[in-house]
Amino acid sequence: MCLEESSTSKSNAMGVLNFNIDPNVISQFNEFKVDGSINWIELKLENECLVLLSSKNVSTDSISSNINNDEASFVFFKIKNSVDEWQSFFIFSCPENVQIRTKMTMSSRYYYIISSLFKILYF
Repeated sequence: MCLEESSTSKSNAMGVLNFNIDPNVISQFNEFKVDGSINWIELKLENECLVLLSSKNVSTDSISSNINNDEASFVFFKIKNSVDEWQSFFIFSCPENVQIRTKMTMSSRYYYIISSLFKILYF
């Protein structure tokens, strides 16, 4: 079941782009916030719901080999920089073989997904 109340996206010029967030995603983002826990969260949209594809620890050398090549996904990744501070990165992956509808849906919603998940990470 997806959460609906607090995770509805805002509207844009194309209209309202609603999506829900699976509770597992929120749980993994809470782990992502903790130092030394997971540093990689990969998500996808499935039936208007943001669901978890994977969460794990990934080295910077293996980023490309960990991105799903079969379906569109959103990846949140963090590493420690040279002064021992965490830096977070967002990767939007959309392979050529993905259906056009999925590409359009994912690309039109990524900003709202980032802003919604940002609230979980930093507030």
